[in-house]
Amino acid sequence: MSLYIAHPLDDFMESINLYTFNEGKELVRSIKDVSEIGALDDEDKLIFLIPSSLITSYKFIQNKELSTQVNLANFISEIDSKIVGQVSDNDYLFHEDNAFAINKKTLLDINTSLSSLNGTIYLVPEYSINHIRDIDVISQIGLKYLFSYSDGTGFGVGENFLDQYLDIVTNNKPDFHPTVSSLNNDLNKRFKISNSPFSFLKLSKSDLMLLPNFFKLKISFNLLLKKLAFSRSQIAACAISLIILISAPNFLIYKNERNAKVYSSAT
Repeated sequence: MSLYIAHPLDDFMESINLYTFNEGKELVRSIKDVSEIGALDDEDKLIFLIPSSLITSYKFIQNKELSTQVNLANFISEIDSKIVGQVSDNDYLFHEDNAFAINKKTLLDINTSLSSLNGTIYLVPEYSINHIRDIDVISQIGLKYLFSYSDGTGFGVGENFLDQYLDIVTNNKPDFHPTVSSLNNDLNKRFKISNSPFSFLKLSKSDLMLLPNFFKLKISFNLLLKKLAFSRSQIAACAISLIILISAPNFLIYKNERNAKVYSSAT
């Protein structure tokens, strides 16, 4: 069993770092599209990280006495003024005490591209992978810094916007004292903390079921053909069988009606 982690480096997801973990060894390579991930075995696991700028997180505790639809309506009414564009353009997702908003087409496109893969798929906001309950965490992955807040929300910024974003955070949260996993000296000095760099390897040892997972299999005719791995001759045989199943009842009705007419004529 191998664990794969696909981490897009841009909002268009045209540059992706693909990490592979197998028997304690880590490999990383750059790909441009999900199709380049290659064939996965059924027992393999893939975590696809949604870029922070594409999915917004909120603190929201659902009322268990109310239906999902009512909770959804209550959540949308809370954030309506914060949404850019139409409310109907987004999908709204829940996980534990958090809610997430993501563009419908974006989510559909990601799920559709991942549906062609075998194995167990996890579609996770990138800032959720380093979440620790009740602790603020900053993790550096390459030139990106993921902020995972104690309440389950999060965000991610590039190195060019790190200082600007930190100013906003510390102004809003004067008591912000995060755990930092980074080699950025300025960041460590700012919080007087020094930790080892973040590693995806810890995910191979953690319970992935605890992560928010927004993957939904998108079924299509082409996907069924690929999953079933039919040959051309098998596809042709299935098509012929389907035609026979559809046409057989009509043929039998026609034959019975004709026999009845012949019988009537004979008598």
